[in-house]
Amino acid sequence: YTLSLHDALPIYARVQPPEQTVVGRQVDRGTVQATVKQRDIHFGVDASLPRHWHSNSPHITHFFNAMSLLFPEGERFFIRSVRAHKEFVTDPQLAADVTGFIGQEAMHGREHQQYNDVLAEQGYAIDPLVERSNKRIAWAEKHLSPLRRLTGTIAMEHFTAIMAHQLLTRPGVLAGADEKMQRIWRWHAIEETEHKAVAFDVWKAATAGKPTQTAKQRRQQKKI
Repeated sequence: YTLSLHDALPIYARVQPPEQTVVGRQVDRGTVQATVKQRDIHFGVDASLPRHWHSNSPHITHFFNAMSLLFPEGERFFIRSVRAHKEFVTDPQLAADVTGFIGQEAMHGREHQQYNDVLAEQGYAIDPLVERSNKRIAWAEKHLSPLRRLTGTIAMEHFTAIMAHQLLTRPGVLAGADEKMQRIWRWHAIEETEHKAVAFDVWKAATAGKPTQTAKQRRQQKKI
């Protein structure tokens, strides 16, 4: 499965039609469509990966590497945050999108874990960085409510969708990178674009008709 920039841009155009917005999607609810599709792709990142795989530059390479370190547990956090509200998802189209979202995020976690394992084999001390990130996620799951964890997921999904847009529309972002790494990052960007609104749509379903702020939070917001 090869994703070149030539392939990616038409796919990107299809998954972001003009009527879509960053915060939600307008879908014909008369028919359930697989608008968010799981793609079980194995990219096979292995020991052949060049140490400085992007333009022979350690700086650009490690910018991408550092992001990859966050993904395996981060993706699992997003899955848990959305899945915790599935009881509120009664719309068949949204239910299908949630299934696709979970499938896509699971594949992202798997492929980036393999990528990260190769970085460790290359001698990078990634464990302290991964552990620090995982501790923050563990703190959030212990101390934040399910709805606040979902809102955090919405924020991060929005952030990654912005990065995905830049990667897919600016050829220079991956110019000079190893071909296999170009494919994995474009695949990830395409799927982030496809499912960017799912967590928000689940939040809307979970909060329909309910106040989303306490009186204290409203008072604090007015002071700001």
